[in-house]
Amino acid sequence: MRLLLFSFSLLTLVGCGGAPAKYDPANFRTALEGMVQGAEYNNAIDYLQSADAKRQADHDKTGYLAIGRGADLFLPGSNVDAEYDATRDWKFPLAPESVDDMGWQEAATQFAETYNNHRSLNESPHNAN
Repeated sequence: MRLLLFSFSLLTLVGCGGAPAKYDPANFRTALEGMVQGAEYNNAIDYLQSADAKRQADHDKTGYLAIGRGADLFLPGSNVDAEYDATRDWKFPLAPESVDDMGWQEAATQFAETYNNHRSLNESPHNAN
């Protein structure tokens, strides 16, 4: 029963394979993870383009967004001193096929750059408000 309820909740958040879910800062990560895990990269791209990176950074209150390329993680748009910290930062969801989807990689990088730049300019990512 819990699995059925979870599946229904996830479908409600990410949609049923049609249009992407409406951007909501509170559900941003869950919705995006569902789209990437479901290989709905075009929906994930549309979702990122509809999202407000600065609003999301303000909502999250702490940390950076990391992008994975191969075995490396980086924080585009962040302070040059910033390094990925798993206790603080969130890495964009990846699936094996998403690494080869250049549209997804580009959209994720652009969003992370705006998010991280906003975070760098407005507060220390180590301290939540």
